[in-house]
Amino acid sequence: MRNVRLLALPLASLLACSDPIEPLPAQIETFDPPGTAGGTRLQAQYVESAAGGPRRFLQMIDRESGDPCWLTRWANEETTVLCRPKASGMVVYLDPACTTPYLETNAEVGQWASAFGVVRVGPRLDPQPTERYLEFSPGQCASMPEAPWDPVHEISEEIVDLPTGRIIDDASDTHILVRNFQGDDGSHVLYQLADRLAQVQCLPKETPAGSRCAPDTSFEMHDEGFLDIDCERLAVLEYGDNRVGIVPERANEVYRFEIPARAQDPFMGRRELSGECTVEQQNTGRKTLHIGTPYPDRDWPVLEARVSADEALSARIATTPQGERAEPEPDRGHLGFFEANGEPCSPVWIEGLLRCAPAIPEVYRSYEFFYADRACSERLVVMGQGELPAFVTVHETSTPRSAYALPTGAVYQLGEEAQDTRYRRNVYGDCELDNINRRQRYYRLGAKQEKERYPELRLVYK
Repeated sequence: MRNVRLLALPLASLLACSDPIEPLPAQIETFDPPGTAGGTRLQAQYVESAAGGPRRFLQMIDRESGDPCWLTRWANEETTVLCRPKASGMVVYLDPACTTPYLETNAEVGQWASAFGVVRVGPRLDPQPTERYLEFSPGQCASMPEAPWDPVHEISEEIVDLPTGRIIDDASDTHILVRNFQGDDGSHVLYQLADRLAQVQCLPKETPAGSRCAPDTSFEMHDEGFLDIDCERLAVLEYGDNRVGIVPERANEVYRFEIPARAQDPFMGRRELSGECTVEQQNTGRKTLHIGTPYPDRDWPVLEARVSADEALSARIATTPQGERAEPEPDRGHLGFFEANGEPCSPVWIEGLLRCAPAIPEVYRSYEFFYADRACSERLVVMGQGELPAFVTVHETSTPRSAYALPTGAVYQLGEEAQDTRYRRNVYGDCELDNINRRQRYYRLGAKQEKERYPELRLVYK
């Protein structure tokens, strides 16, 4: 459905803002293409602007448990899929014979949690154990030296009745393979998008070339001077089968790679200073030969995308070649669900309300917990190499523990760089000095930002 309405903002509301705001478009459009829908057991959860504007798919909810679940293939089957609880835990034992299983988890009592199977979380042990054991294989039980990361609970029961369905492939487009989950309860959700040329999964992304289905380009493939036997294409020896990656020695250019038929010691070319192409046999060991071709974003599969916006938020919503939402379940931390004032933002619980807080840029290592003091009370923000954000969303824990598996946190201005010593908690929970050179940068927290600064969101269901 496509709705168009005119927007008029009073001048006073603009002047009340302390920061400059880009002028909003004269026309506000709501673009809500068909796509994910729930059934009798699974429910599709969306997040949208509290003003009723742009909407994005968030996750599936199991009506039986009331909690989010994620789609995963069953055993080695290609098409049978279960929706397992997102809450998880680790099965531990309290005796050296590994007699009675317990669950170490941050899930709440009564929740379903994924472990080896799926179980209901029972009462929390009181007092908490100081020693526990892990069964590495049948009959092989060993003590775990570190302190528990999460509380240890009894296991109330094993859950065997999980939502199920199958993967249905739509290969009608020559560039993109669309893989849909069709639930046995009638639910429907996009499971995966795949780039048929590069033979990898891909996700919607805005690039300088336009809307594309982008492969994961985080893997590094290094140019060590080898070429194919015709000295025309890059050749790389690397572990595994890596179909796409960046080549740091070639200005981080993206390449797609073909995997030739495996040979014990393949022949590879090398270009001499004279320009001559010489061929020699290489001992690969356990590595695999990859033959690379430049793969710029203009060659990635094209997606159609349109802007949906209201007074507070905007979102560019991509669609599949079949006209449905191109929204597999997203990475909620690093992917900007929406844009607010031209900056990407994602849902975070701030003081009990769901807000669109600044998304986590790649340079920000939000999962790293370091501190500036011996008591591990003054949090530091950890950054890699790259351009620094002005504001950072700081999560309370490294894994979401609040409603619907969404993070809880607050937004701070990025403070000054911490040049002195730093601390972190060890596996026993004690605060200790960290003197390892991690090639990271550490910053103090600046001023805490008011939650009203960030647009309010709400959860809706289909």
